[in-house]
Amino acid sequence: MSKIENEMGYIIKKYNPTIAKTDTSLTYTFADTAAHSKELYFVFDQDKKCKLRSWTYTVRAYYQKTFNVIRLNKGSDWKQIEPNKYISKYSEHMLLVADDKKLSIIVTRVNFTEDEFKQLITAK
Repeated sequence: MSKIENEMGYIIKKYNPTIAKTDTSLTYTFADTAAHSKELYFVFDQDKKCKLRSWTYTVRAYYQKTFNVIRLNKGSDWKQIEPNKYISKYSEHMLLVADDKKLSIIVTRVNFTEDEFKQLITAK
């Protein structure tokens, strides 16, 4: 959790978001303008490792930009398995889901076996 808080330091100074924190979650709500806001939501496991990241926007352009940055991350090597659903390379164990109607993006850890992973990749 502290790693996320450190990474968010510059954004906190710049935008002064509303912050909600529990033992297992962290939420930042930003209002850049009267017409634009975004929420970043993180969920942590008992070892304080991030198991879910969520971005929700009110402006499609910001949603699309964030989605493209995440999806084009070469380190994760995202492969599309369904419309708006991607799986990272096996060693990353991540699932990316975008919701075009809600303007939200979720990246979560998954526990697929290697065989299940291969089936998802080849089923496309």
